[in-house]
Amino acid sequence: FVAEIEPLKALGANEVIPEEFETSVEIFTRVLSAYLVPRRDIERFTFDVRAEGYGLLRKPGLAREPYCDLSGVCSGFEVTALKVDAGSFLDGKNLKEAELRKTHGLTLVAINREGKMIANPGAGFRLQGGDVAYIFGEHAEVLDKAGLFAAAKLEGDRRREEVPA
Repeated sequence: FVAEIEPLKALGANEVIPEEFETSVEIFTRVLSAYLVPRRDIERFTFDVRAEGYGLLRKPGLAREPYCDLSGVCSGFEVTALKVDAGSFLDGKNLKEAELRKTHGLTLVAINREGKMIANPGAGFRLQGGDVAYIFGEHAEVLDKAGLFAAAKLEGDRRREEVPA
């Protein structure tokens, strides 16, 4: 429990994981995902929450962002938002070069570029760092190919991301 974090650390625990906050983090990440917040943003949020000792969850009045509601979910498939990081495999490629559908099994539904939504961009549309791509695909494929959108190493992130070939 949260009340036990400091006493357990004082006894020498390196990590203390309070169940009620981990449950909150999991619920929050699922909600953010349902509202198509880019996966990398969700990962950064959870990293930050844990790094701050869950302090962010204890602060009242989290800012609300606009969201998109989707209905008619097909089992095994998902629509998710992935941010194109500068320096990623996709940064600077047009959709034909990227071969998202042909090679990677992902369908690009729309792009949010600097607050402007672009639905069904054509083959010549060039992706750029900062774009938020709305992708439809099988859940396993989306998870497997998310590295296409991520830079090799992100600032503040301890992990190294591998970009699929």
